Amino acid sequence: AFEDNACVLVSNDRGEIVGSDIKGPVSREAAERWPRIAATAKQIV
Repeated sequence: AFEDNACVLVSNDRGEIVGSDIKGPVSREAAERWPRIAATAKQIV
C-alpha cells in the first residue's frame, strides 16, 4: 500500500493538519498518534 513516498503536513503536536484532504491510505500507527489525521483519512491500513 505504501509503494510511493507520501506525507501529511502537521502544524503542531496536537495533530492539526495543514490540508483538508488526504487522498491515500494512512498507517494505523499514524492514525492512533494523530486522531485528526484518522478522521480525515479515507482509508487506514
